Amino acid sequence: MKRYQRKGFTLLELIIVIALFAIIMVSVVKLLDPVSKFFVRSANFETTNACIDNMRRSIEGNLQYADRVYLCEGYEPYTYTAADGVKTSDYKPTDDLKDKVQQFYNDFFLNRKFLKSIGSIYVLVFDNEQIATDAGLAKYQVLSDINSYKLNTGKMVRYEFKFDNYKSSAADRFNPDSYTTLEWYVNQNLYGNFEYKYTLGAIDTGSIAGLDITVFDPKDCTISITMNEIKKSSAGLVREAESKTDTASFSMKNVLDAAQKYNAPLNDFITKESAFYPLTDWSDSDTDPNILEWFESDETPIPRYKRMTPASSFDGFYFIYTMPETTYDILDFEGSSNADYLQPIKKAKAYIEAVKNKYD
Repeated sequence: MKRYQRKGFTLLELIIVIALFAIIMVSVVKLLDPVSKFFVRSANFETTNACIDNMRRSIEGNLQYADRVYLCEGYEPYTYTAADGVKTSDYKPTDDLKDKVQQFYNDFFLNRKFLKSIGSIYVLVFDNEQIATDAGLAKYQVLSDINSYKLNTGKMVRYEFKFDNYKSSAADRFNPDSYTTLEWYVNQNLYGNFEYKYTLGAIDTGSIAGLDITVFDPKDCTISITMNEIKKSSAGLVREAESKTDTASFSMKNVLDAAQKYNAPLNDFITKESAFYPLTDWSDSDTDPNILEWFESDETPIPRYKRMTPASSFDGFYFIYTMPETTYDILDFEGSSNADYLQPIKKAKAYIEAVKNKYD
């Protein structure tokens, strides 16, 4: 009877096979390494592109269609407190900022009736202040600390101040101490590991390191955005070199006079109550011989664009502005059950009808 004997691998054969597998694996890793680095670079490129594109869209979306604009450079919109190389702030507007918003309201809306007398005034802050020094940044080890402690240099903050000239109480018509705040006008959770710098004017494409600052012109607006990434290292969080630069470019046509080929600010005039405005209770049955004189236009021109004399204490700038879709005529509230609007709406409608009959 024939017997068969099973044979296994010798130690030498196993060593040879393992060596061959090792050689193959090293070769595969070397082949995949450039591909892996390419994907990492592509992912980083897409992330930075998406981040800075969002910033650009936010800037243009806020300012491109603004219809009244004051530009303030170097004025502190809020204050910081520094400790251990890190600045902190509650981002409450300074009295100076509130005074400028009050001035903006006084210029355009204080005595305004009937036209654009209800709405919102916005302040968009571009903040270049360095929140953490290199030493202060290195004390943190994880990137989530940037979101938690707001360590980024460069941010956007938007304030909204509401006004309503038909409120019965004068104190309720506009109160600069009443506002809402929107910090980090981009998604901080997605793009929190980036830092930004905003510059008024054009960027010198021949030398990214050096910015060619030009006078900010509402006809041809340019806000340059530069950004760099914060990364982890064995010594803590560190700043990387500048990785991306872009510009938000647009024209503020609503603040410029089309009759002068958009080369000068458009003037605003206030429609206000005249001395002939009825002082008694009024209803549809009333007939006032002075109905055409209820409202008058203040002939004092107010430029819709103004640049404040630059200050220097704050590394940044901000715009005070209104948007067409967020400022309303009283007739936009027709049908409201609010008693504050009922008689003014009737008066405004009667005035419009009287003007139409006069010129028909």
